[in-house]
Amino acid sequence: MASVGSETGTRANGLLDRFQKGKTVLGLLVASEVLRELECLNKSLQKQSQTIKGMQAAVDYVSSTLQEKRSEEKFAEVFEKAVVMVDSLGIEPIQLPHQRNPPKRFTGGASQHKPKTPEEFYRIEFFKVLDSLDIQFKERFNQPDLQKLKQIENVLLTGQMADVIGQYPEINRDILKVQLPMFLSKHKITSSDEAACVLKAMPSEVRGLFDEVEKLVRLLLVVPVASAEAE
Repeated sequence: MASVGSETGTRANGLLDRFQKGKTVLGLLVASEVLRELECLNKSLQKQSQTIKGMQAAVDYVSSTLQEKRSEEKFAEVFEKAVVMVDSLGIEPIQLPHQRNPPKRFTGGASQHKPKTPEEFYRIEFFKVLDSLDIQFKERFNQPDLQKLKQIENVLLTGQMADVIGQYPEINRDILKVQLPMFLSKHKITSSDEAACVLKAMPSEVRGLFDEVEKLVRLLLVVPVASAEAE
């Protein structure tokens, strides 16, 4: 055991103090409400074979599920569960934390609304977490560059040309229009990863027939949103 006064002992006492507070129990329950869905999404996005369209669909599922939890009823359920656990464990009840008044230069003479109960205070914090996640989802998965890559991916998977190809001078659109239908007629692919595996397995002579297709695949694989199997 850690000796009294040692750094380890000090840390252990600090952790014990935190775990004896009701707000810690509530914080863990709130985190669980969010992290379960995020962990499922993380596993899905780390799969070896996926599409940008599918990735965005998975994000939409999780995002909408989390936003459905943004209700007074849902938080009341979580808060009540925390209160029951706190009572059964005999630890410090969930209390309203001390709230500082903002500088008057920011508020003027207006009075500031302050939560009157612990449940009201932590409900606001819970909503802030969900709102922050919603903003992050939109910023990361609805950005213009990602939409552009989605269009490029659709060209690869369907063989139908799109104007977005013209934004990449390294790709010869006219030759790609010939190569891609020939490639897709022999290989039914569902993702850029599958296309890369097919090209890699080809003899160099055959692979040379699809140099523009290869450029298209490389373009999709080198971007940050490309799929990567979890290690």
